[in-house]
Amino acid sequence: TKVDANLIDAQIGGWEFVESVTASTSSTIDLGEGNLASGYNYQIDCIQVKNSADLSVANCPRLQFGTSSGPTYQTSGYTNQMGNWAATAEDSGRDSTTAGIPIVVFGNLGGATAGETWDAVVNIPNPATSAEHRVSSWGGGINNAGDECLYFCVGHRTTAEVVTGLRILNGTGTIDSGTFILSRRKIA
Repeated sequence: TKVDANLIDAQIGGWEFVESVTASTSSTIDLGEGNLASGYNYQIDCIQVKNSADLSVANCPRLQFGTSSGPTYQTSGYTNQMGNWAATAEDSGRDSTTAGIPIVVFGNLGGATAGETWDAVVNIPNPATSAEHRVSSWGGGINNAGDECLYFCVGHRTTAEVVTGLRILNGTGTIDSGTFILSRRKIA
């Protein structure tokens, strides 16, 4: 039986490029402003990201939702859980900071030591509808000891709203380099 590659792409893949941003000593990365449509799930691929300072639970990059025209980025009302693992340590817990949903978390990851980079996949289901939106992210990176790290984060904003933009807010310092790609996939 011959398999139609377009059918497979529509059923399994089906991701459509929306936009890409390349970081250059950036404190924020804004995506999707004016480009989020109802009936789509969205994904942000964070590729080979290098921070100017080491990350920790308290200062990790976070996703914030923009609402209304403009948009206005919401800086409170988020809740989350996270877990991370490396060669010699593992940790999990809730980050009490409510300024956004963590998308990557691990101590001494992504900072000044050569080779410290991280990658993440951030999933945002149907943000352009009025709901309390949940986000999940997972990824990996290299810490300052050269260990491969794995992390997973989930969270949501406790207000039902239509999201009109997505912001990655760096915890401390800047995002010196990396590529951030926003894609979408039709729900039905």
